[in-house]
Amino acid sequence: MAERILIHNAACILPDGIGPAGQVLIETEGARIASIRPAGKHDAVPHELDARGGFVVPGFIDIHCHGGDGHDFMDGTVTAFRAIAQVHAQHGTTLIAPTTVACSLDELKDLFGLLRQVQAQGTGGAELAGIHLEGPYLAPVMKGAQPESAIRLPDRREVQAILEIGRGLISRWSAAPELPGSRDFARMVTAAGIPLSIAHSEATCEQVLEAYQWGFHSV
Repeated sequence: MAERILIHNAACILPDGIGPAGQVLIETEGARIASIRPAGKHDAVPHELDARGGFVVPGFIDIHCHGGDGHDFMDGTVTAFRAIAQVHAQHGTTLIAPTTVACSLDELKDLFGLLRQVQAQGTGGAELAGIHLEGPYLAPVMKGAQPESAIRLPDRREVQAILEIGRGLISRWSAAPELPGSRDFARMVTAAGIPLSIAHSEATCEQVLEAYQWGFHSV
């Protein structure tokens, strides 16, 4: 059943700046903002919230999130996926790209399956976008917290397999573009419409500029 929620005494963050204290009317059906209007009298609604002069902002979008509330997406469980989504929603994040670390193809298959399941059933918190693949094609010397045993060079057959099992479920792919085979890897990934990002890399300036031409457009 659709409901309406009114937030009043709120300064709204708008595309062109911060608006004066006013009111935001939300309709739960479709999760949409029905109106933003100046402070003043209003029709009665079932639920009201006094922002006490605080800010009302759009939900945050986290494109690189490994976990939260003691859980990691690599735990590979529905419980972990939902707990992460719920704790981040409590702090204003409404959309998350679950992020991996370097892992095996079998682990990726399981993660894609879990994402489909949780997306279909709902999280009770933030929505989950496609998975952000961080690795496994990274520079071992720049591994950071990445498991070195799972780091490897781009392999055309493996890349194709990941693109097939993750069709429609990959939001971004981060890799080290100086590795042998990276150019073919980039061509395959960009042809699938997936953004590329540089990560855990020791690429030189010249290599980065070349990688930009291949489709690596963020770092």
